[in-house]
Parts: sequence; structure tokens; C-alpha cells
Amino acid sequence: MFAFFTNFRLFPKLVWIILVGVFITSSSFFMSIPFLALHLTKNLHISPIVAGMTIGASPLIGTISSFFMGYLGDWLGRTRIIPLACVGFTLAFFGFSMATLPVHFLIFNMIYGVSRSTLRMNLTALLTDLSTPQTKKLILQTQYYMINLGACIGPLAGAYLFAKGHRIAFIMTAIIYLIFGAILLRHFIQHRIADMQVKASTLHFSKTMRTLFSDRRLLLFILTFVISSFNFVQFETNIPQHLYDIFSPNGVKYFSYLMATNAITIVIFQFILMHWSAKFSTSTTMTIGLIPQALGFFAFFALPPTLPNYMLAMFIFSIGEILTISNIYVIVDEISPKELKSSYFGSLELSNIGFMVGPVVGGWVFTTFGGNFVFLTCALLLLFSILTFRLGLAQKPPSPHPL
Repeated sequence: MFAFFTNFRLFPKLVWIILVGVFITSSSFFMSIPFLALHLTKNLHISPIVAGMTIGASPLIGTISSFFMGYLGDWLGRTRIIPLACVGFTLAFFGFSMATLPVHFLIFNMIYGVSRSTLRMNLTALLTDLSTPQTKKLILQTQYYMINLGACIGPLAGAYLFAKGHRIAFIMTAIIYLIFGAILLRHFIQHRIADMQVKASTLHFSKTMRTLFSDRRLLLFILTFVISSFNFVQFETNIPQHLYDIFSPNGVKYFSYLMATNAITIVIFQFILMHWSAKFSTSTTMTIGLIPQALGFFAFFALPPTLPNYMLAMFIFSIGEILTISNIYVIVDEISPKELKSSYFGSLELSNIGFMVGPVVGGWVFTTFGGNFVFLTCALLLLFSILTFRLGLAQKPPSPHPL
């Protein structure tokens, strides 16, 4: 175990700067974005439908733009795109703090959507540029841990700040992203980080897309991740309604306990499970992880609906989440050409399809068959995702296209 943790000492200084920055920016993100809908409906008195359409524009435009922004990262260089994405974040959150009309929020939310997907894919690709074969997997898993750590702290800070004034969290988030971008730009220039990126001699957008969509491994992996997104979004939409119905008036409180169980499990157990799974390949670890996720949803469905049973089910699900979700970028890195890292990571934005269709399909299951069948649907889909993932592993790499 000690030898496992000594690998952290091998991380380059810039990797630590990025990882700490990911934690800080993730905290600021989660202290503002979860409260955006509340700000629109309660402070600005915008209807829930318009607020939903406004917020929904972000993942939509992020998904649409992800292929081109990934291509730009591979073509122009990640060290040029990343600071621009941070500026986009800053502009979007300053805009949120000042906007008063739905159309303004729509525009700034679209800027935020593009900036978020651009920063995520290119920052992850940069981490692979800075890593060695010995440290790459641990670095990408630590990035996931930092995001989750920020997700634990951010909402608590956001609730406090929104009680003081609804604009404060947006302004703080804007400033944090601006500082993060400036620090990264300084290190990029000072240490000539751009020279570390492997680039193709020529790179054409159409041929890059042809490479992505001819890689059956990638497409089947994306289908697996779409299913995961479909299941995750149920915790944000239909499952809270189910808990409210069966546990009223304690449904909201019990839901917060489930989310806390998920967050605490990830924070406590991630590095323990990373150490345990180090002896397995990434593909084996992810396959193992899909099993407790399915079992967790089956437990939600089959066990009597009590808070201890639901917390147990969430714990089982969270163990699987650690093993699977923390390795998504790792498995994609293993199949991606070095000169197309940003493009391959950008293609993962297609998993947002699950977040888009999940509330609708899950809502239909909820209203037609009842909330308990939402759990059963998710469990069955996760079992199917084991098949799609293993099929992806069985595919051959695509024939190389001249870029």
C-alpha cells in the first residue's frame, strides 16, 4: 500500500498544479451551477419550463461543439485552447452574475457549455502528455477524485453564499477560473509545455471525424457511457420524486442522505479500491465495477423501502461507480492515437445523450409503472452495458487514416 502512494511523488509539478486547480475549480463550479435553476426561478421569477430549456442548452451545445473543439486542441495545441476555455468560463459566470433576461442566460449558458467541454477534454489530454506510463493511470484517477472532492465541498459553500446574495458565487467562480487560466498560461510559456504534445504533420477535421467514427471500440464504449449517464441523471430527476412520494415529509432529507452516502463512499474508498484494482487491467476493473452498480439498483428495487436499505444500495452502487467512472478517461487514453488525444476525449461528450434522454424516458417509466421500476430499468440497462463494454474490447483497432 505504501509503495502505491509513493507513486504520487513521481507526479510533475505542473500535474499537481492542474490537479489542485481541478479541485478548486470543481468546488467553485458546484457552489454555483447547482443553484442556477433556483436563481432563475426564485430570484428572477422565470418559469420552470424556460429555466429548464435555458439550463439544458449547456450540455446540448457542449456535445455539439465537442468534436470541433477537440480537433482544435489536437491541431492548434492544447496549451492555446485551455487558457481560452478558462476565459470562456470567466465570461459566462460574470454574465450569470449580471444577466436579468432569459435570453442573456441562454447566451452565457451556451458559452459555459462550450467552455466546459473544451476545458475538460483538453486538460485531460494535457495530463496524459505530462505523464509517464507508470503514472498516467493514477493521474487520471486522481483527477476524478479531485472533481468528486470539489463536488462534496462546493454545494455547502454555495448554499451559504446564496443565502448572502445570489451573485456572489457566480462572481467568485468567474475570478477563480480566470486565475486558474492565468497560472496555467504562465507555466505553459515558462516551461514550453506545448513542445510535449505529439502532433500529426497535417490534421484535417473530416479525416479526424472519420477516424473517430470508424473506431468501433470507441463507439461501443460511448454507448456504455451513455447508459451510465442515463442512470446517473435519475438521481437528479426521477429518484428524488420517488423518495418524496414514499417518505414524505422526509423525502428531501432522505435524498440528501443518499447523496452524502455516495460522496463519502467515493472520498473514503477511492484510493483503497485504486490500490486493490492496480493488479487488474483497466478493462477488467471497469467490468467488475459495472456489476455492483447493477446490484445497487437491484437492491433499490428489491429491498423494502427504508432509509438504511436505500443507503446500503447506494453504498453498493458507489463502489461500482469508483471502479468504472474513475477509469473512463484511462480506457479511452489506451485506445487513442497520441496525435488525437483531445478528439478522442472530446467524443466522450456524446455520453451527454444519456443526460438528455434520461429524464424523459425515466419520467415515463416513473409515471407509467412507478418509481420502483426506475430502479429496475437502470439495473437491467447496466447489465446490458456490460455486454456493450465487452463487445467494445473485442473490436479491432480501425485501419489508420492519413491525417
